[in-house]
Amino acid sequence: MILSRMAMTLRSFSAKFNNQPVQVSKLTIPAITPQTEEYDSGTGLGTVPLDTGRIEPVEVPIVFKQYHKEVYRNLGVGLEYNRLKYNGVQQLHAAVSPVFLDMEGWILGVGEEEWGEKLAEPQAKFRAMKLKFSIDGEELIHIDYDLRIYKVGGVEKGMQALVILNA
Repeated sequence: MILSRMAMTLRSFSAKFNNQPVQVSKLTIPAITPQTEEYDSGTGLGTVPLDTGRIEPVEVPIVFKQYHKEVYRNLGVGLEYNRLKYNGVQQLHAAVSPVFLDMEGWILGVGEEEWGEKLAEPQAKFRAMKLKFSIDGEELIHIDYDLRIYKVGGVEKGMQALVILNA
């Protein structure tokens, strides 16, 4: 199972946004897909898609249970990253697993209306420049654009293109 290509959703939890408590109705980590380029070996047999080891910044939609001044105050402002942190549990049937989410980045936009309709809960889009997500102690996703880290399931994915080209 390729975890990076599946969207993951957390529902109804309390988190910290810049160390201020916030109530979140829904947060979806979108499917993360690496950029690919067509590679032609020059043999005339065609091209193959090649993983470049790069990914676009992850834009995470968040639905809050209520308006939070801290979110609006930091809307696209400043050079420092905003931070959203969640450390809790998920329950699936009888099994309970610890969940950890840590994102740093910028709030791109907040809104209460979409297509002219009033929404019941405020929404925001968070561009995550650093993202760590783990369930039951197993790191599922680790992305850090500053340090050029891209791991899925604990496996480094950023060097894959270099290994193929040098083979």
